[in-house]
Amino acid sequence: MNQIKWKIHSYGSDYRKSVKSAFTIIERAFNLFDNWVISYSGGKDSTAMLHMITSVNKSVKVMTQVDDCDWPEKRPYIDKIQELFGCEINFVEPDFSIWEAALKHNLGFDDICSKSHNLTKYGFIEPLEAKRRELNCDGVFMGLRKEESKARETNYATHSHTYRVKSGEYY
Repeated sequence: MNQIKWKIHSYGSDYRKSVKSAFTIIERAFNLFDNWVISYSGGKDSTAMLHMITSVNKSVKVMTQVDDCDWPEKRPYIDKIQELFGCEINFVEPDFSIWEAALKHNLGFDDICSKSHNLTKYGFIEPLEAKRRELNCDGVFMGLRKEESKARETNYATHSHTYRVKSGEYY
């Protein structure tokens, strides 16, 4: 039944406008910089983003963060995605155990996934940023929906589909 609902939804004008808008954002990004990397999580939003971007540019680089908190199915799933999309996905791993660090700092699972703390910085953000530099990429595509957080909604209202980089510019 859900497949029928989604199929019907895909014929609607709102859906078509959203897809057209997403492709416009992708094209705008490729006009800003030549070298991009997709930060791929393996989730539905990220997979849709990967599909759309690789349909525009097959040579775009892809990276994903993996650690000892991941579901056991993540790596086999990503291997299948690499095969399906014909792309190489660069695995990025922190040089320490996320589980052990969480236990040491008394963080529960929800805290690991949802709160901003040094574990996020050193286990996720910094390894991905190091891989972006290693791949010599100027920009990062991230599959984020503005509806998922108040900060994203505020950023979208102020700057549209762009995020600020260290230089202070918005892209």
